[in-house]
Amino acid sequence: MKALVIDSSHLVDRLDVAFYLARDEVSEFFGDAPVSMLSELCDPVKTRTPPAELATEAGTRCVKLRNVRGSVLDMRNCDHISAVSAGEFISAEQFDLLVTATGEGTVGRVDIFTESVPGVVTGEVMLLRPRADKIDPFYLLAAMRTRIATLQLTKFVRGATGQTHLYWQDISAMPIPLVDKGEQKAIRLLIEKAIKLQRQAEKASDDAARLTEKLVVEAASKQGI
Repeated sequence: MKALVIDSSHLVDRLDVAFYLARDEVSEFFGDAPVSMLSELCDPVKTRTPPAELATEAGTRCVKLRNVRGSVLDMRNCDHISAVSAGEFISAEQFDLLVTATGEGTVGRVDIFTESVPGVVTGEVMLLRPRADKIDPFYLLAAMRTRIATLQLTKFVRGATGQTHLYWQDISAMPIPLVDKGEQKAIRLLIEKAIKLQRQAEKASDDAARLTEKLVVEAASKQGI
């Protein structure tokens, strides 16, 4: 068991032990290493969820909690609203980062929006817009998926069990170590390759499912089922 003594001058507007233990671990991990705060590298964009009555069968896709998987953004299983209604809400732009901000076991997942067509982002997802002149968005994505970053994204939540929420104010000071542009580019290329391969795998899986469904129906019809 770890005992942690906190000077009152270092307290913030919360008293949950998990937060201070995580903060202390982060401080020890980075020490005096040169880092930038997350707030210096990206800007938060406030989102809100369209009401259920605006849902349509087709139109502008909505990025919800279930779509952010922490690997490759799932844009196949999206709800939709009309293009007219979409204009009233906040949409992700290409290379924005999406962070799940609520839910036990789901909070703290991070994906990148690579679509060329904007998608509305709902209120349970935090939208971050990287500053291209400060950092490569793919490197920032990778940095926010590291163990030490995930610790912060999962332990800095507020609220009771079952009603936890992650707020920008609690992660804005997250330390992000900067590496040179060549290393950032190398990471970008690896992630872009991974996304491409994942998309190909998803398509192949969908094609297999459709073909199997077709063959099963045909086999059943031949048997008079």
